[in-house]
Amino acid sequence: KLIRSKIQLDKASSLRNQKLWIGVVLSAFSVQVYFVKKSICCLGHLLAFSCD
Repeated sequence: KLIRSKIQLDKASSLRNQKLWIGVVLSAFSVQVYFVKKSICCLGHLLAFSCD
């Protein structure tokens, strides 16, 4: 009985870790996208394009 609950606990913690990692990866990805957009906008400004 104790072993079974331990397995369930491990599953729950690994799922939580997975969610955490997904969140970290997504935030890092969105930051990268943001900076790419920013640099494209800067290049656009240099090439006389308007970009907010």
